[in-house]
Amino acid sequence: MTVAGWQRVLLGFSLALAAGEGADGFRLELPWMAWFYAALLLVGSVWLWRKNSRGAVAMLGALHLIELVMLLTVFRTAEEAPPTWLWWLFVLLSMAGSVAAGASLVSGRRRASAR
Repeated sequence: MTVAGWQRVLLGFSLALAAGEGADGFRLELPWMAWFYAALLLVGSVWLWRKNSRGAVAMLGALHLIELVMLLTVFRTAEEAPPTWLWWLFVLLSMAGSVAAGASLVSGRRRASAR
């Protein structure tokens, strides 16, 4: 199956966020948490690429939303907060991924109802 427009955007943002999380893990005291989150993003990306599933889109959208909420609440003032430029990069990737997931789910629903 082919991956549609918004799903490609979501895939790109998910892979970029996974790479950022993987690299950020080296600076943290507990790197396994960042690496586990990166692994979840990679699993969701592979699932989306292979199966073109709405479930994969929902999973990646939820992961992007969780990251965004954590960045805006916990990691904003945490002792191990990322540097400002990296924090903003994570926020932008998470916001864009959430928007892409929502747009993908809405456009998929519109295509299904048009049939």
